[in-house]
Amino acid sequence: MTQTYHRRYYPEDVDAVIAYVAPNDANNHDDKGYERFFETVGTKECRDALNAVQRAMLERRDALLPKFEVTAKEKGYTFTNTLGTTDRAYEFAVLDQVWNFWQSGTAADCPTVPDAETVSDDDLYTWSLGHGLSVYEDSSLGVNGSGPYYRQAAAQLGWAGLKFKHLKGVRHYPDIYQPNSVLPADMRTSYNGKAISDVDKWVRSDSERMMFVYGQNDPWSAEQFEPSSHDSHKYIVPGSNHGARISALPADQRDEAIAAIKRWAGQ
Repeated sequence: MTQTYHRRYYPEDVDAVIAYVAPNDANNHDDKGYERFFETVGTKECRDALNAVQRAMLERRDALLPKFEVTAKEKGYTFTNTLGTTDRAYEFAVLDQVWNFWQSGTAADCPTVPDAETVSDDDLYTWSLGHGLSVYEDSSLGVNGSGPYYRQAAAQLGWAGLKFKHLKGVRHYPDIYQPNSVLPADMRTSYNGKAISDVDKWVRSDSERMMFVYGQNDPWSAEQFEPSSHDSHKYIVPGSNHGARISALPADQRDEAIAAIKRWAGQ
C-alpha cells in the first residue's frame, strides 16, 4: 500500500511496483466489500462457529475479562493512553478476533474452532488467545508502535466499519471499532478521503507497471486496487491469507507474473 501511494506521487522513483495485499478503501462510507467477505469466506460451518465464539466472548465477559486482566498484568500491558480501560480493550480485541483469524490463519484452522455452547471459559479464552485475540495496548500503539498507521487510517486511508450484526445486544461500546480508538488523544483526527480517492482513480486509469497480489481469504484483500491496462496486473492467491505471495500462485499465473517482473527489470 505504501509503495502504491509512493508510485502515485513520485512515479519516477522506481521502475515498477509489486504491491502485496494492498487494501483500497476508496469509499470509506461503503464497506459492503468487507461485509461480503465475512459472509462468504471459508465454509458456512466455519463462519457460524467463529461468529458464535466471538459472541460467546462478549456474553461471558464477566468470566473472561478477569482472565484478560491477568494476561495484561503478566505482559505489562496498559491501556490508559489509548483505549482507556481494560473493558474497552477487551471488547476491541474481541471485535477484531475473526478478522485476525483469517488474516493470519487458513481454512485448515477451522476444525479447531470450539463449540461456543459447550466449551469451558478457560478453553474458550486459551483458544482465542492463539487464534486472533490480539491485545491492543499502549506500548505497541502511539508514536512508538503502529500508531502512525492508525493515524493515517483515521485521516486518509479509511477503515472497515463492520456492523457485527451477530453481536447485537452484547456490545458495550458501539462506536469503538475505528482507528481513533487505539490512538492517544493527541494523535486522533478526522477523516478526509481525497487522497485515497485520488490514488484509486490514478491506479485505475494512469498507472503503469503495477502488480497487485492478493490473498483469497485475507480480509485486507476484500477491497482491492484495480490496475490500469498499461502493462499492469492483478493476481489472487487461492486460499491464501495476508501472507499471499507470487510463489503460491498457480503455475501459469506465477510464470506470467515472474516474466513481467523480469521484463520490468530489463532481464
